[in-house]
Amino acid sequence: MLLSHKHNIDDIIIEKLAQKPYITGPQLVALVASARGRVAKQSVYTALDTLIADEIVTKLGSEYLLSKVWINRIYGLLGAYNVQKIPNESIFDLSDGESISYHFPSLLSCDTYWEHIVNTLIETTPSDKPLIFWNPHEWFRIARYVVERDIFDSFVRNEKYAFFITRGTSPLDRDFKVSWRNSHCAINTDDELKLANNCYMNLFDDFIIEVFLDQEMTNKIEQYFQTTTTVTLENTHILEKLITDKHSIRMKISKNAKRAAKLRKRLLRDFYVPEHLQQ
Repeated sequence: MLLSHKHNIDDIIIEKLAQKPYITGPQLVALVASARGRVAKQSVYTALDTLIADEIVTKLGSEYLLSKVWINRIYGLLGAYNVQKIPNESIFDLSDGESISYHFPSLLSCDTYWEHIVNTLIETTPSDKPLIFWNPHEWFRIARYVVERDIFDSFVRNEKYAFFITRGTSPLDRDFKVSWRNSHCAINTDDELKLANNCYMNLFDDFIIEVFLDQEMTNKIEQYFQTTTTVTLENTHILEKLITDKHSIRMKISKNAKRAAKLRKRLLRDFYVPEHLQQ
């Protein structure tokens, strides 16, 4: 049982990652062995695979960390969302003009870390800064419904204001615009921005997240949205399977105040932005 007094391998991994994120597999094996005595290396990696599949742990390259999505779920169960604060994330070490890039073997593996970073930045971005999301298509609300719903709820929970722009005008895109907006989230469709259809972009103050899909994956998502009019269990499984397929996915996280300001002006051009939000 997770976090039980029995100190099983899962519990030790979670405890160690809570104390220090971004630990490699060999380091975790050593820490588990130190806590339990001799332990098979494969047992630790099997436990890690299970924790990753359950989205309790996220893997970035060769390093592991606790998923912010899972942490938020625990806080929600305890009614203690405001207990947590700024985690030890490498992105906060970036100076203006610097960036870091990551490569992932599938869209799902990318999104597991992506959601972690988005949750972190929603909490840490000043309340007077708009949160901006450019998605050619909002496939997250279909293939990643539970996680995406929590993000939308977090706008209200954290009293942050978000603005979503999608490129598509398909029935699914139009439905997203109507059914997912809330008191802290405005949604618009804009097919004239001329942004690349393989690039997804998020803006959090001076931080810019860009995720680049390969053209094959881009084409498959486009085909899904052009041929699907309503969400069903069957076609949801199609999209869930698609994001697990092996594709080269690149994520770039930048801190660039000048570029972020230009992008905010461009992406917010068709929105009403409350006066208290600084563009």
